[in-house]
Amino acid sequence: MFYSDKPILNADGDSLNRNAFALQLAKAILSYTKIDNFTVSLCGKWGTGKTSILNMVVEKIEELAKEKSSDERPIIVHFNPWNYSDTTQLLNQFFQTIRTQIGLSDNRDNLGGIGAALKKYSSLIEYTTYIPKIGPFLGPLKSLIEGFGEHLEEIADESNGLSYQKKKVIEELEKQSQKIIVIIDDIDRLNNEQIRLIFQLVNSLAGFPNMIYLLSFDRSVVVRALEAEQDCDGEEYLEKIIQVIFEVPTANKILINKMFIDSYSKIVLDGLNPNLSFNNDYWDNVFQFCISPFIKTIRDVKRIINTFEFKYELVRDETNCIDLLALTTLQVCAPDIYNWIQTKIDDLTGSIGNLRSISLEEQMKKRSHCLEIFKEIYPNAPDVMLQVIQTLFPKFSWDTNGYFTDSDSEPELRRKYRIASKDRSKRYFYLALEDTELSAQDVRNTVFNFSREELNSFFIMIEESEKLHFYLDEFLAYLPELSLERRHIFLDKLIKYQSNEKYKIRKNMLEATVAQKSNICVRAIFQSGNSRDNFDFLRDLIENSSIDELPVICEIITRIEYAYGKNGSSIDSRNQYVTEDCLCELEEALILKINQLTEEHCILDCNPFEDIGIFWSYKDKDSWNKYIENQLKIDENVPKYLSIYAGTWSAGKVKGWSFKEGVISDFLDDEEIYRAIINIKNTEKFSSLSYNFKQIAVAFSIWYKQEVKNHHEISREIVDSIIPEWEKSKDSSCVKEC
Repeated sequence: MFYSDKPILNADGDSLNRNAFALQLAKAILSYTKIDNFTVSLCGKWGTGKTSILNMVVEKIEELAKEKSSDERPIIVHFNPWNYSDTTQLLNQFFQTIRTQIGLSDNRDNLGGIGAALKKYSSLIEYTTYIPKIGPFLGPLKSLIEGFGEHLEEIADESNGLSYQKKKVIEELEKQSQKIIVIIDDIDRLNNEQIRLIFQLVNSLAGFPNMIYLLSFDRSVVVRALEAEQDCDGEEYLEKIIQVIFEVPTANKILINKMFIDSYSKIVLDGLNPNLSFNNDYWDNVFQFCISPFIKTIRDVKRIINTFEFKYELVRDETNCIDLLALTTLQVCAPDIYNWIQTKIDDLTGSIGNLRSISLEEQMKKRSHCLEIFKEIYPNAPDVMLQVIQTLFPKFSWDTNGYFTDSDSEPELRRKYRIASKDRSKRYFYLALEDTELSAQDVRNTVFNFSREELNSFFIMIEESEKLHFYLDEFLAYLPELSLERRHIFLDKLIKYQSNEKYKIRKNMLEATVAQKSNICVRAIFQSGNSRDNFDFLRDLIENSSIDELPVICEIITRIEYAYGKNGSSIDSRNQYVTEDCLCELEEALILKINQLTEEHCILDCNPFEDIGIFWSYKDKDSWNKYIENQLKIDENVPKYLSIYAGTWSAGKVKGWSFKEGVISDFLDDEEIYRAIINIKNTEKFSSLSYNFKQIAVAFSIWYKQEVKNHHEISREIVDSIIPEWEKSKDSSCVKEC
């Protein structure tokens, strides 16, 4: 539905209620009955609808003239100065256009004298180098000399010949009662020299009777052009030529806004993806502060809507349609603001988090500072620029004491595809989706449509393509819309990700692991569910759990216990996933499951096994202690248990471990720990340990052998260099102490 910038042709297309103005202007023109030449102008800025009004004026003149006889109806001549490349051609074709229109008139037989007189007058102009009141022009056009040579021989003086032919035209025009209305539009689009020529042309023909000129232009443009070309006061020059000046009536802002909104609605709302919501409150704010201030004309509406529709077709599923329209409006009508936002986008994006600590004084200081910057960028209205950016970017708004809502969290911004989301912003400027890990439709399909089988296939695909990190961020944003019946499908998958060692590895120091992101998603699902459904799922999960899933389940149940104030914690209603009675039932089921699994597995091999220990020791501390005491009788289990008490440190790129004396004295003293570790050195038991447990074993042994133990830090570099020496040797009898 791209809009053409073409004007409306008649009143049927009038959406700004200018029909009444056109009617009054038409009546004013028709009411002029004097024989003298008369010039009227319609002035307005580009895009204000001058041509549309002219078309309606012509329509009204023709309607009103139907009541007149054929010899009284005005002859309407449209002259387009854009069609002619030089001044001589412009003048000649001006008269040719009038002659042509006279020839099409119903009263053409009675107007034949005017046509003949104009033909001779205009033909003579082709051969002259000087026109009174206009000045020197191009020489004769050779193509027009043929057939007119004999007439030239009869004319001795060019100037006198022109005067004579002009007199003949005047005489013919005076004989008839029909007005000739000459309409010249878009004068302001000509270059300065052509603008001067048009007004000199009108001025030179001021003596022609029964002619009315209706000129349309941007007054400021024409005044500047005349001043530059004529070295005079442009306003005074116009006053001498034009008798009546009409200003295009200011467009009704309400009607322009309505036209804009209707056009936008046809593009967006009629085809809006049912899985995407349209936030009316947000729309109201964006339209008020980011769009409406910049829409002043119908041309603004068309330019914005056309640009938006083109962009929307490319990124409709990857952007917020409200934000995209706001940014498009700025791009078209306020490019300086648009460009500033683009250069500062990394600083502007992000959520307000937990309402970052900032005083009102600091907010107002930053606000004033930004206004000073905006005065240079958008001097017309820096306060408008401030409101624009505050509305689109919550973080900036919070820092400058502006508008924000409690829903402006990072997951919300991401789910709504807002430009304020750090992961979405670039798409608004580059319209490029090659950096998109997964399409929005893919993510929405998993949330709303995929069956369990389809979902399993999808997860296999994103695991293999290493897009699981990105997907979990997307999924978290959509969680509020996840239906209850689909929650269990995701919970089952997410808990497995939490339990898998593969997904506990960091890609980098700043990004959370897949397991950590899964944990966040699991919490959010339980928080959004009802207690009965949560209980049913957790009960089934406990009954069917494996040893690897046990730490995750224990962590969930412990979190619920804490939420009810157990273990001395504060009450937190958000994490009360089940009722307190149901919690007791889950605790009993989990203890039973732990006892079953520990008959076949060592809990110390679970990661993190301390989650199991926290839950077990709270429910039955003696049983837990007895279990650990028995496990520590096995030498290779000592570094496993010791790992939860080993401190870590870092100094730049250097990292390591630290220990305290008597760290697990409830079970073993330091010497017993050391002896247990040395017993597995250079054995299969050491080689079969996970690498982190090997590091703990070597680090403790180094620490224990230090003469002065007040220096507790053991560097990772030293530990890693020693580990190969501790691996099982070819001669297992050669066991050396560190």
